[in-house]
Amino acid sequence: MGEAPLSIIIFAVIAIVLCVVMIRAMSQSAAASRTPALDSDGHEVFHGTPEEAHSTINTLADAGVIAWCEPGESGNLRVLVDGEQSEQVPALLRVQQHLKDNPEAATAQRESAS
Repeated sequence: MGEAPLSIIIFAVIAIVLCVVMIRAMSQSAAASRTPALDSDGHEVFHGTPEEAHSTINTLADAGVIAWCEPGESGNLRVLVDGEQSEQVPALLRVQQHLKDNPEAATAQRESAS
């Protein structure tokens, strides 16, 4: 059996190097897209149990608000939003609380949306 030609070995090495470079570029791009929200100071809009915090984040996400959690005191979570979006949050949280307090209103809301 003969040895592989030198050109095939060189081609394989170049292909591997290009794959590594592409993977690194893609991971850096993904990290850059996450950085603004993580580096933002954020405005705290809610502080509560993990279940309440996740419910709040889902409500804000449904409205197109970028929100994230950070650990708070005694196992609670803080929900933060970007400063530019913080103005609309109180109204959204009031609607969430109203629907939570009035299940029949939530049912009517779902039926009217259908």
